[in-house]
Amino acid sequence: MGHFEVAIGAYFSDDLIRLLYGSAYKESGIVLSILVLSVAIIMPSTILGTAVRAIDKQVLSAWVTGFGAVLNICLNLIFIPRYSLLAAAWTTVFTEVFVLIVYAILVWRYIGPFFTVGYVFRWLAICSSEALFFYVTGNLGILYQLLIFTTMIVPVLLVSKVLDYNELTALLKMAPFRKRDAV
Repeated sequence: MGHFEVAIGAYFSDDLIRLLYGSAYKESGIVLSILVLSVAIIMPSTILGTAVRAIDKQVLSAWVTGFGAVLNICLNLIFIPRYSLLAAAWTTVFTEVFVLIVYAILVWRYIGPFFTVGYVFRWLAICSSEALFFYVTGNLGILYQLLIFTTMIVPVLLVSKVLDYNELTALLKMAPFRKRDAV
């Protein structure tokens, strides 16, 4: 699940909860949207954690994971009694951000830089324009929003240089809809 799917999941979480469980669970829609956003943090964190373990720093990775778990438990004990479900969701996000930052620092230190500042700004610009798109087109309905979005996303990624033509070609060659050579 990429950051686009995460944003779509977060945006439609209220509708999804209402569709699956009915209006009695409408308060859990916001919790779902927060937890879906945490997936966007967990994915790069997992990649960075794997990189740390791959350079023979398993003990260091275990410490990061263990401290993240202790931090999450402590934050839950502090905030859940007062803020309930929202606290549980936000402490999960906060803990995952902490683990991501620590892993990013470790990878940067032991392996070297893995992104440029320009890439981060392009990524933030795309996420912001995506959020603006869903906000502006909210009256169209989910079907039309997803249809328009899916036809626009590849050109936007290419123009913003988040995805280049060679990467797109390689992805299309791996696509399951392509006819495979017979053996």
